[in-house]
Amino acid sequence: LFLFFVMTLLFSISLSAREKSVMKLTLEDCLRAGLNNNFDVKISKINLEIKEQDIIKKESEFDPDLSVSLGKNSNSSNQNYADFSITKKTQIGTNLQLSHSIDRDNYNSSFGGSSYNSNMEFKIVQPLLKNAGKTVNTVFLKIENNNKVISENDLTEKIMQLSANIEKKYWDLVYYVELLELKKQNLKLAEDLLENNKKQVMLGSLAPVEITRAAAGAANREEGIITAENSLNGIRDDLLNLMNIADTYISWNGELFPEDKPSITESIPDLKESVDFAFSNLPEYLTFKKKLENSSLKIEYYKNQELPAIDLETTFKLNGIDGTWVNSYEEMSDYDNKSWSLKFGFKIPIGDRYNKSTIKQEKLINAQLVFEFKKLEQNIILNIKSRIREIGATLKRISSAKKAYELAQENYKIELKRFELNQSTTYDVLEFQEALMEAQTNLLKAITDNQKAVTEYRLVAGKTLLENKLLTEFEEK
Repeated sequence: LFLFFVMTLLFSISLSAREKSVMKLTLEDCLRAGLNNNFDVKISKINLEIKEQDIIKKESEFDPDLSVSLGKNSNSSNQNYADFSITKKTQIGTNLQLSHSIDRDNYNSSFGGSSYNSNMEFKIVQPLLKNAGKTVNTVFLKIENNNKVISENDLTEKIMQLSANIEKKYWDLVYYVELLELKKQNLKLAEDLLENNKKQVMLGSLAPVEITRAAAGAANREEGIITAENSLNGIRDDLLNLMNIADTYISWNGELFPEDKPSITESIPDLKESVDFAFSNLPEYLTFKKKLENSSLKIEYYKNQELPAIDLETTFKLNGIDGTWVNSYEEMSDYDNKSWSLKFGFKIPIGDRYNKSTIKQEKLINAQLVFEFKKLEQNIILNIKSRIREIGATLKRISSAKKAYELAQENYKIELKRFELNQSTTYDVLEFQEALMEAQTNLLKAITDNQKAVTEYRLVAGKTLLENKLLTEFEEK
């Protein structure tokens, strides 16, 4: 459908400058174009991929490292050597190291010539206080995962906001298209009245001044049409801009017309259900919860950094020496030359002003976030209450506008009969026409505002994706 939409636009560019083409679009057409073209959405998608790479970078801190070194000493023994080692840090803070070295001594008196010395060492260093445990060693990995969730929420929020903006602008387009049509109908009424007055003046049943009054009324309504057309074109440009095709199709000479009509939502949402849903699904709210979690994780990490560093180091070694490198390995595998060691290392910070200052700073930031979070909760509740009231107000306006429209129709019919009986003037008929036009406009505006109020409610309650299958599919992609 989107491809058809683009092809239609491209085809319309080939039309002559004076020829006007009409493109009828549904709300789904506009949403699809906006979601596929919007720069903010594309930027958020890229940012999400960047966050995924940040997670990989943090995970790589627990990848093993392999090191190899080869060398030769130009001393009296003319020694050659080769060293290999593998090191790895686990998520509980344990540092593992397996190393192996083999040295060739070109002169060793014990063997009457060359000798080979093979060594194998396995070392474990386990922190017992500072940097001990999975929580402290994976804290920044958790933060990066939370940051990815924040980016996902940011993308969802942009999709929801863009959708709401397009929907509201689409209903504005519907309103101004209908308004222009009403104004044209109103002008037709004035023109018909003018023609009728001319005939009546020729017959002598009306004074010539009635022609002037009818002509003035028609002229005023022509001006109203010009103003309405200008407003309509502005709304079309705004919608094209939200769909991000305004620049691409700037030479297009056609017009956008909405196919969908606003429906009246007569049910008023429940406040408690709406607030509970928002606190479980609203992207902005979920983002703030992740920010608070990140702040708490940092505080716990820096608290751990205040502890003394007490490390337990365990080492197990094997050694073999012989005239050939194969025999040196065999001797090493016999476990005749083995050794082990166990030691504790202590490091106690004195003063540690940097870490204490960091903890104090993180606690202050956390306190700020808590207050901002409470403020956000209040704003969410107030916004939902406001939108629910607005839905209720538009329903009352629709009911009132329908009655006013019906009465305006009756009054206009009565006034026309009075005019036919020479009991009224052209000025009176024009006034009743304007009253009918105003009643129609008010009803149209109330219905449109009802649809926009529902759109705003879905946005502040976090229900935009819930109510639109297209948006849900796009967000999942």
